[in-house]
Amino acid sequence: QQQSDLRSSLNDQLQTLNDALIQEQQLKAKFTAAELTDLQNAITQSQHIPGHAAGGYIGNGVFRGGENGYEFMLNHSTTQAAERLAGGNLNQDSILAVLARGSNSSQSSSKQIVYNDQRHFDSHLSVQDRRAIAKVKYIWPPAPRVRT
Repeated sequence: QQQSDLRSSLNDQLQTLNDALIQEQQLKAKFTAAELTDLQNAITQSQHIPGHAAGGYIGNGVFRGGENGYEFMLNHSTTQAAERLAGGNLNQDSILAVLARGSNSSQSSSKQIVYNDQRHFDSHLSVQDRRAIAKVKYIWPPAPRVRT
């Protein structure tokens, strides 16, 4: 009798465990279905997020990028610097003009000077000139001068 009671108790516990596992499986299936619905809704809503493939200024908000390929976004301070170089508001043409000017821009702090030495020497050096040149030590670039 005792063995029969133990079997019956064990069967009851197994049945309870089985019922709980089935309920958990059903709950997970409902949760997964709800997540899938949320994901599908998010994908549908993302189709309505405005893009800026044509370029231009953007403000606060959510925007879609890369609709026509990869893009590069400038931060606020870099945008302001680009505006100064362009001489006003930015658009596709003004940015291309700034890029084409490069460092030769009149507003650029970097200056470039090219010097082509066109001198031509026709004569021979005298012995005295050769000795004088041999004694000179050239240091380039010259040391900075200190004012006292």
